[in-house]
Order: sequence, then C-alpha cells, then structure tokens
Amino acid sequence: MKVFQVMSKNVISVKMDDSLEKVAKILFSKQISGVLVVDEEGALVGIVSEKDIYRMMYPTYQEFQ
Repeated sequence: MKVFQVMSKNVISVKMDDSLEKVAKILFSKQISGVLVVDEEGALVGIVSEKDIYRMMYPTYQEFQ
C-alpha cells in the first residue's frame, strides 16, 4: 500500500495566530485529529494535533487523576 492511497486530499489549515479554541472547534466539527499551520503566504510551518492541545491544557499526567 502507498501513502497516496490513504492520505487526506481535502486538507484543512489554520494560521499561526489562530487560537487553540478555534483549532479545537475545527478538529471536533470536522472529526479530524490535526491541521496544518501556515504562514501569511500559505507556506507550511507546522502541524497542530489533538495531542498537542491536550499537552498544553494538561502538561502532566497527574492532572488527569
């Protein structure tokens, strides 16, 4: 199996200065686990995932207990 056979073709991106709340709403509403982050010119600068957001909200495992 090749990557192109499973990859998403309708990619969603956000801007670097968008809020984490906005990104979380996009992830939830689109039922996806991550989005691309682009600069003002639309160039890829990173990726934000659900796990990244959880890590920011709960930096240590102890907070879940």
